[in-house]
Amino acid sequence: MDEISLAVYNKISAFGKGYNIFCVDDFLKCAKEGEALSREQIDKALYFLAENKFIEIKYTRGDMYCIAKIKDYTPPVLEGERSFEKLIDAAHSIEDKKIYYLTAAFSFFGGFLGSLIISLIFMAVK
Repeated sequence: MDEISLAVYNKISAFGKGYNIFCVDDFLKCAKEGEALSREQIDKALYFLAENKFIEIKYTRGDMYCIAKIKDYTPPVLEGERSFEKLIDAAHSIEDKKIYYLTAAFSFFGGFLGSLIISLIFMAVK
């Protein structure tokens, strides 16, 4: 998502979910200081957001828009962060396997020890 679309989306998101009425002047204030947005840039950003299902435009009348935010925007994850997350997931899966095998071994050992004790008791009683 480019800077203009993100700025327009943040302006719409500030009002929460549900339909809200916006004027072109509301979006002109989204530009960085020293920059001026044109109506075409705003229309392009709104079209991009609507096409990608971030917003829904109910209607437009002149320079007024009725817009609702549909879904939240999450910035893309960098490749380095993904590999770190994969490494953490792999470490957790190794720990989970260790716990699984230790649990199975101790339950088998407990069953064996319990059977041995009962067998010794029966041998002592006879």
